[in-house]
Amino acid sequence: MEGTTEEENMDAMVEWGLERGIVMEGIRPAMVEQGHRGIVAQEKLGKSDLALPKTMLMSVETARSDPDIQIIEEQAKLHSRQVLGLHLLKECTKGKHSPWFLYLQQLPRRYTLLAHFLPEECLELQDDHAVNLCRQCRDIERKNWKQVRPYLDQLISNVKLRSFQAWLWATATLDSRTMFIEDDSAGVLTPIGDLFNYAPPPSPYLRTPEEFLGFNDDTKEKAYKSSQENNAGYGTYDAQSKQYHIITCSEYSKGDQIYLCYGKYTNLELLQFYGFMMEKNEHDQHSLSSWDLRDYCECTNIPSTHLPSTNLAVLINGCPSWNLAVLLRAQGLKHSRIPGSALEILLSGAPVSKESDALAFKLYVEICRCKLRSYPTTIEEDRELLRVAGSEKRALAISWRMHQKRMLMEGVNYGIKCLNLLLD
Repeated sequence: MEGTTEEENMDAMVEWGLERGIVMEGIRPAMVEQGHRGIVAQEKLGKSDLALPKTMLMSVETARSDPDIQIIEEQAKLHSRQVLGLHLLKECTKGKHSPWFLYLQQLPRRYTLLAHFLPEECLELQDDHAVNLCRQCRDIERKNWKQVRPYLDQLISNVKLRSFQAWLWATATLDSRTMFIEDDSAGVLTPIGDLFNYAPPPSPYLRTPEEFLGFNDDTKEKAYKSSQENNAGYGTYDAQSKQYHIITCSEYSKGDQIYLCYGKYTNLELLQFYGFMMEKNEHDQHSLSSWDLRDYCECTNIPSTHLPSTNLAVLINGCPSWNLAVLLRAQGLKHSRIPGSALEILLSGAPVSKESDALAFKLYVEICRCKLRSYPTTIEEDRELLRVAGSEKRALAISWRMHQKRMLMEGVNYGIKCLNLLLD
């Protein structure tokens, strides 16, 4: 609503939700300390439940209640996400006559998902895989828009709401705000429920060089894994009560922000699906392509069908992923005769010998250093560029590539520590 603040819009939406039958147990939307919206505990809470009646949800089912969209769906071969996108844009044309008017009014006006990056902004990622993914996301949405464009022309008179930019906005709303429902891959839009911010699942156990090389036992790792519990909330639809429930799973004090876990994501995946990244993301990793490894991992006397070719990555603490470790250790053995037992050890991800591991981690350090040298800017230069980024998307791209370079630097340090342990 024009002339009103974000908080006033949010309060109006809450009143609308209460009138429609929403149940909020000790929680309420609020502006949170990070400068955006979230859900906050109004009192000390244990397990809590936000219940949204089916009549509040926007879904393919509600789209089909529109006769015009129902006819289009019968005539055209559209997937459910396209149908829901058409529904969202048509509701936007209705203004105050839409039953979701107050919800639509408070939706973000712009997004920073990868599909929204312009070609020059994609290049700022400085990573071939990330740049290609960025372009693919935009190309896919352009293809989807071209498929629905004739139906946008039928449904919507407002030229701006028929544009590619409007379609990007609609699909970004769906990608970043829908919640899972079993019988529809497009998911459902849950007014108020989509204000919960993200909390990642428990961090993976990141092994130290000593643990990776088998110098220490795995007692600490086993104890860590058994102690991990995901306390972020989750959402589920109850067909019997016709309510969508968002349930919190831990205790909160008054004023605490309540989070949902959307799943496990790297920072690139968070940018792709939600348009943000995390400064501290223990699930992040730097992926290495076959091109990155072309000069280091060529022929071995182990059949290539035995060796991994995917998930070759540097983890957040510099440790190589399981698959990358197997591949590098195979290089360390390529001039050796490998008995069957050694091959089994290698493919299990365990060290075969100090000598082969030393060769493997020497390669690892070289690979990380080579990848670092391939970037056109250094982290120090990126810091200066970040200060004058000029746009949110460019700032995100610079921040993302800085994180990637830090992981590679951690990889160099991790590899050197392993070498020092092996050569002592």
